[in-house]
Amino acid sequence: MHGSALRRPSGPTQGRENARPFYEALFADLAESSVTPGKRLYGDNFIVDDSVAKFKAVGRPFGLEGKGRTVEARLLHIVEFTNDGTIQRENVWIDMAALMQQLPPGA
Repeated sequence: MHGSALRRPSGPTQGRENARPFYEALFADLAESSVTPGKRLYGDNFIVDDSVAKFKAVGRPFGLEGKGRTVEARLLHIVEFTNDGTIQRENVWIDMAALMQQLPPGA
């Protein structure tokens, strides 16, 4: 992921080695996940994937208290590739409003 940036509340992260801790922490908070594809568009050097993720929130995904609740949220994933097929840039958006409704504080 040379040149790619991962943007989080703590700021952007560039490079595979710097993105790894974020993804390791995120996936530690999730269990029994599945993704249902929606629409997928692609071209020579890109893919756009619109899907719905379902997972059990066992930790604190995105800072929300999971308490083992199962949630669903829409994902939009855009990946750009170099000519040799290496990921050049990756962006993922998740419907945080849906997650916040399903994981309200104190519930």
